[in-house]
Amino acid sequence: MNRGEDDDAALARAIQMGGDDEARAAIAKLRQNGRIDDQSITSMIDVRIDFREAAAWVHSDAGYKDILSDPVLRGVFMQKETEARKAGDKRPYRDLYKEIGDGLRKWKVATANAVAPVDRDEVDQGESDADDTQAFIAEQRRRRGQVDRDEVDAVESDADDEQAFIAEQRRRRGQA
Repeated sequence: MNRGEDDDAALARAIQMGGDDEARAAIAKLRQNGRIDDQSITSMIDVRIDFREAAAWVHSDAGYKDILSDPVLRGVFMQKETEARKAGDKRPYRDLYKEIGDGLRKWKVATANAVAPVDRDEVDQGESDADDTQAFIAEQRRRRGQVDRDEVDAVESDADDEQAFIAEQRRRRGQA
């Protein structure tokens, strides 16, 4: 038996077998355990208000809205708070949130700087991927001696006879 069960057994014996005074004392103790005094209620309200104010601050622009708007970072933030509380951290919510938010912000900036190009001017802002693909295909066709359908139509219309067409194709393929 643990201490709580021992106390319960003693109260039960006092009620069942004790005198009137012992029974009254046991019943008073039972009633008192279920009651919350005004100071406890005030304390709980203060803690609740502190939490709500800290939560509003952390979600505001002055707090860490940028971090909490990212689902991954929000999850890390919540996990760090849970771990700190489980480890026995009793600091006010706002102080704990500030430490966690500052740490995540430093990590985010350091990671972004490590991944981002050093000089923004070095970033290729030229052709798009589709343009690059079209240029690659055209180069491969040129190397194989193939031409676009539009070019073939133009050659056919310009060539007066079959021999001129063949000569033009050989020239384009580098076989002339």
